[in-house]
Amino acid sequence: MKPGERLVLEVLFEPIPLYRVLAKQGFLAWCEKVGERHYRAHFYRQGTAAEKGLAKAPPLTEADWEEVQAEVTIEENLEPPLPMMRVLEALASLKPGEKLLVHHVRRPVHLLARLEEEGHAYALKDLGPGRVKLLIRKGG
Repeated sequence: MKPGERLVLEVLFEPIPLYRVLAKQGFLAWCEKVGERHYRAHFYRQGTAAEKGLAKAPPLTEADWEEVQAEVTIEENLEPPLPMMRVLEALASLKPGEKLLVHHVRRPVHLLARLEEEGHAYALKDLGPGRVKLLIRKGG
């Protein structure tokens, strides 16, 4: 599929493992429950930074974790897409090169795909059940 195209699957269950696989290939996913055993899964193909002509952001280092310009904490009870929206709003307020530290309750798969698409560098630290730290350096 080309960037900007969408695939819709009619399935008997929510295809959660497929979300992770396709996120690595630049897809955003969402699902709607149509009936008791009827789900409609949507997969939207995003363009990668390379496809958009953006340079790939240099990776973050351990030293990058020491100085951040902003922090966001995502509470466990927030329903999607609110966690992603909070992070993107905080990121929008930063200048290119500045860093945002996100305290999250899970690995934000869809957000990571979006960050790559927009050319932002990120690093993730899993700290145990319900605790993830995500460092994002805003791209230019």
